[in-house]
Amino acid sequence: MKKNKVSQSPSFWQFLLQKEQIIDLSILSAVFLVIGILMRVFYPFPFFFPDSYTYVHSAATNAYDIYRPMGYSDFLRLLHGFSESIGFVFCATYTFYVIASLLLLFSAKYILQIRRHWLFLLMSLCAILSPRLIFSCNYIMSDAIFFILCAVYVTSMLWMLHGRSWIWTIVSVIVLWWMCRLRYSGLFFIPVSIVVMLVSFGGYRRPLAYVMACVPLLFAVIFYNTVKHEYKEATGVGIFSGFGGWQNMNNALVLFPEAKELPAKGFKGNDVRRLHTFMQQCADSLFNASYSLSTGYMWNNSLPPKLYTYYLCETEGTRYGPQWVRNGELYGRYASQLIAKRPVSYLCRFFLPSLWSNTEFYPFLEENIVFVNEKMFRDYYHVEEDSHTQQCHFFTRIADPIRRVTQPLHLMLVFLAAVYFCITIRRENFSDKRFLCQLCLLLSFVIILGGQAVSSPNTTWRYTMPFYQSSIIFIFACLNHLCERLRP
Repeated sequence: MKKNKVSQSPSFWQFLLQKEQIIDLSILSAVFLVIGILMRVFYPFPFFFPDSYTYVHSAATNAYDIYRPMGYSDFLRLLHGFSESIGFVFCATYTFYVIASLLLLFSAKYILQIRRHWLFLLMSLCAILSPRLIFSCNYIMSDAIFFILCAVYVTSMLWMLHGRSWIWTIVSVIVLWWMCRLRYSGLFFIPVSIVVMLVSFGGYRRPLAYVMACVPLLFAVIFYNTVKHEYKEATGVGIFSGFGGWQNMNNALVLFPEAKELPAKGFKGNDVRRLHTFMQQCADSLFNASYSLSTGYMWNNSLPPKLYTYYLCETEGTRYGPQWVRNGELYGRYASQLIAKRPVSYLCRFFLPSLWSNTEFYPFLEENIVFVNEKMFRDYYHVEEDSHTQQCHFFTRIADPIRRVTQPLHLMLVFLAAVYFCITIRRENFSDKRFLCQLCLLLSFVIILGGQAVSSPNTTWRYTMPFYQSSIIFIFACLNHLCERLRP
């Protein structure tokens, strides 16, 4: 890759005022406008999932949600202060999606120097015409806002690598905080932030780089203790997340029924030994890797984790909600010890299949879910109809068949772009800001995908959304480099 002469290029604002950028912005804005109008016409009522009711309940009552972070409920409550219409959620979310996407795309064009007009337009259309991103904007779930923040985070990362910027550094930390408030998977971006801080502030030879690399670590400590304090105030149990403990338990049970042979006395803690004894007494038929890879152990009432919770509720006279939280803490400790005893088996039986699950296709089942009204929605959003069924089925009948073709194509292009990038690496590239941006895009993709595979198997189309636009930019950045080599 040729070293860029950034000093001779126009500023970003001068770049945006050029005729080509104005034309591109007009085209993309028209595309966004048409999509937004069509969504409002054919889907005037948002999509719902059972979890949506919990988010709205927390927003309406300000009650602490023991199952998930409060970030999305805070967002719904913020929007409610501007409008009490449930349709306003889509309008606001979609507006943020448009702004974040345009900022990311034009920043990428400027920083990665994608000069071919057709290449940028093709990249932009691939990035914004994703049915998953459009669907999520009209979906009462945290995914769209999380993705939007991811887009802003990647934008800040590119600008920090392009040239040391305190403003974008502050933006990245603020955005990272709210990403974690929305979904705890945002914590997987911390290793990415460490790498970006090191590189953008001078590399391993400058003390300031090490100081700045500690900022994400300090962020993690503060965030962890803040959430743990809030959780203890709400539940009386001093843990970071009860949900996380249940998730780890679900993942670790892939080691059963073989793990039954482990003696109970080999575990630390009387409550953990008691739990392991219970697991040893469960029938082998209740243990199957497919339950772990579909998160069945978290939700199925006839499987051991739920059975043990009901057993404790009955024997100790506790209510289900508080017991669920306490068991989350217990399950987290038990799962950690299980995995430590069988790390290779866990790698082969859970992590690798979990990683592979990101390649599987999941349809838009939520389009067919019937919304059933409750008093909460009548009072908070003034929804009067008793139920709502979506009349349009574009996503299941048209978008899904297209996605069955484009999803494997996208994954193949990501793989080919990564191979091309690796074989074109040269020592002198590490002083090239464009190269460093592409390298961090690839590293972020690998780190976050791997982190997500460790935490949970992919069971829906939503979980891989945060990587989509950055992966598209990486593909086209590599294609741009290839075009430069073929026709300088």
